[in-house]
Amino acid sequence: MKILIVKRHPIYDKFLPLIYNAIVNTGHIAEITESNNYDTIVNKIREFKPDFLFCISIFIWLSEIGKITGTPVIHYELDKVMTGELLNPKNYSARDYFFFTYKEDALKFTKLGFGAWYLPFSFNILRHSMSQRNYQHSVSFVGSLISDRNNSYIKYFNALKEKMSSQDLRVKYDLFLNVIEKILSLQEEASEKNTYILPQLLEKLELSFFDKNRMTTLLAKESVHRQRSFFLRNIPDLTIYGDDDWKNITWNNINYLGSVEQYSEVSKVFFQSKINIDITRIYNLDGFSDRIFNVLYSNGFLLATRTGPLLELFDDKKELAAYSTLEELRDLINYYLNNENEREKIAQAGYEKVLREHSFEKRIQFMLKQITGV
Repeated sequence: MKILIVKRHPIYDKFLPLIYNAIVNTGHIAEITESNNYDTIVNKIREFKPDFLFCISIFIWLSEIGKITGTPVIHYELDKVMTGELLNPKNYSARDYFFFTYKEDALKFTKLGFGAWYLPFSFNILRHSMSQRNYQHSVSFVGSLISDRNNSYIKYFNALKEKMSSQDLRVKYDLFLNVIEKILSLQEEASEKNTYILPQLLEKLELSFFDKNRMTTLLAKESVHRQRSFFLRNIPDLTIYGDDDWKNITWNNINYLGSVEQYSEVSKVFFQSKINIDITRIYNLDGFSDRIFNVLYSNGFLLATRTGPLLELFDDKKELAAYSTLEELRDLINYYLNNENEREKIAQAGYEKVLREHSFEKRIQFMLKQITGV
């Protein structure tokens, strides 16, 4: 088959050569093209005559091109679908096929009548040499605290408040903000037990005077910030790699070592850390991020948030270890720091599992089998 890969998202463009190689390695033909010009894509379709267009993330504009040219489109969405526009079935046709890294999104699109499947991502980094283990860190976390988005919901609400002409309405709005803070506090308590209740809490509110989807997204992001803060500030002697937001954090338990290049260098951190921490975003418990695959691909030991999808793919305490609460996380850290042979055996098993079952070649094979039956 011939597959035209269309660049869609600057952050994800780095994955496209890996997708290209996977398509070629599974016996198909592929090319990569830019997406910033309609005529460029249409001309490439006419020249290349692909059986499918492929893009990472849902690309409504590409769906329109697919309709015009009669070319089916494969969308591989890596993020949680939190934009109402993406759920409008009028944006797509029966020639659109969707693959999601989160189960609830696959179910939503299936209910809309489209071909949609749950499909976790894959390892997508340059692996560091594993010839010699030289531990530099005891416990590490690579990632953001999402503090740049912290309190963005307050900014959103205050902007709406400023547009209100009625003083009485403004007073009620302040009371409403108190309710929102109570909801966030309840979710914060639930996050400590690895439970997501924000949607149920918001369903009880009257949401007529602002954008419900926008508010839900902002509060979900704030919940993640509080979730990560809770777990990370309570892990002793924690090494942090991440963005500049960490420079403003004054917790006495962390050693911030700056940023690390996510493609070429992060594998060294995973490999040279005795324990690598994953904290799955609290609203993403129906899936997990590519950090899981990348740590294991680096032959690193992983302590990951317990989710159903994770334990469908990996055996707990055999290929990684999973936790739900802070107490469980701290107990596991203490145990595996003191049991090196067991820890390294688990890391090796996880590494072998991702190589065997979770490559991009496996993902491409799954996609084409679901679509074509072959």
